[in-house]
Amino acid sequence: MILSEKIIIDANVVTKTPSSRWYENDREDFHKGVYDCERHELDLGDLTDDELANDVFLFGNSKPAICEILAGTAKMPIVYLTAAKERIRWLSRQNNNLSERVAELEDKLASLTSSTNTAENKS
Repeated sequence: MILSEKIIIDANVVTKTPSSRWYENDREDFHKGVYDCERHELDLGDLTDDELANDVFLFGNSKPAICEILAGTAKMPIVYLTAAKERIRWLSRQNNNLSERVAELEDKLASLTSSTNTAENKS
């Protein structure tokens, strides 16, 4: 087997990455309740996801002057990195909640469809 074939074979074996391993393994969220809030309540919650991503990219590895920090015109990089970490965790839990809701609605739809088909077959 040549290297390019091995890469293709390995690429075909890749499976999905879960949003969180604790959720995938049916374990309790060790941050339980911390992220039960609205997006705007998070660190830098006034920024959209795209704005936060841009700010992390632009300022997450910068070293602002102390006078800029004191003047309020700049933030330390850890502020952006922490906000991004919190946002990712929050989004992950939102995704899990929505996945559960979709599964519930799919079950209800299947049940309704089954009931409708049974009623139609009887008539």
